[in-house]
Amino acid sequence: MEDSTTANTDLCRQPKVSVVVCTYNQEDTIAVALDSILAQQTDFEFEIIVADDCSTDSTPDICARYARRHPDKIRFIHNARNKGVTLNYFDAICMARGLYVADLAGDDIWPDSRKLAVQAGTMDSDPEITLCHGAWVMFDDNGNVWQSDRHAMPAGKTVRDGKELLPALINHRNGDWFVHLCTAMYRRDTVMELMTIYPELFDGGWPCEDFQLICMLASQGKIAWIPDILLYYRVGNTSVSSTEDAAKNSRFACRVTLLTLAVARNLGFQMKEVEKFCRFNLQYASMQSVIAGDADSHRFMKSTIHKAFPLKPSAKTRLVMAMTSSRWMRTVARKLHRLIKK
Repeated sequence: MEDSTTANTDLCRQPKVSVVVCTYNQEDTIAVALDSILAQQTDFEFEIIVADDCSTDSTPDICARYARRHPDKIRFIHNARNKGVTLNYFDAICMARGLYVADLAGDDIWPDSRKLAVQAGTMDSDPEITLCHGAWVMFDDNGNVWQSDRHAMPAGKTVRDGKELLPALINHRNGDWFVHLCTAMYRRDTVMELMTIYPELFDGGWPCEDFQLICMLASQGKIAWIPDILLYYRVGNTSVSSTEDAAKNSRFACRVTLLTLAVARNLGFQMKEVEKFCRFNLQYASMQSVIAGDADSHRFMKSTIHKAFPLKPSAKTRLVMAMTSSRWMRTVARKLHRLIKK
């Protein structure tokens, strides 16, 4: 799976934890992210797998330099082609050797040097815990730090049966329960088994890697929560799920809808249990398609609606799709939207 010969072979003894760092064009932030991992204080071995997805800036050079400095700790994989964030992530997991896996994005920071130690201790304490996660805050390049008001901080029990959380997780009800994967640690063997049983959920065709991974892990055991702040999440940069590009927003929302339906189907959920979220998401996608005003967005929406059968889109979505079926109507709809926004 390693597309480059730069991967280190002189690694530490069998690690207890594998830390996955997927990066792409993050030359300004990757060093700080790696420093925060190297600063972890543990009484066990851990490895760092840095998977660069064919960056076009100096990110690969920085990662290679870190790998040379820490040959017993860092394995650097420089992809010869761009795989996309999802495939790059799951390929990196397959390379992991640890009992547990943690991950950090190439533009974020772990502020707590005891993160790995505390989470590994939690995982060790109960073999039924499949995932352990914690609190996080946002920060920007100006040094401002603040807590998110969009995602719930779990109240009550710190360890929950994952199946109890699935209705909230699968419906993206972030106000009820939210797992930020970069705060998490999970069992590698459990994920590898899930990837074997449900290969269609872990290929490179989906828009994200965290949603299906978290839901499937929740279905297999307990979810533990640590109230400590384990992550500084950088905001202000464009990402796959956060962009001002209406066409990309529409396509992303469509793909998330299809992924949600696929996960629900594999977990035995009925259509009615996820219908509200999926209909709302398609409605958002249709409006973004109007803003984009291009034929490709309209065609992708139609294709998504067809694939989502027997999900029936809302009346508003169907009306929007009917009104924007021609180039002339898409132009009119986009102008009307601009007038309304004013």
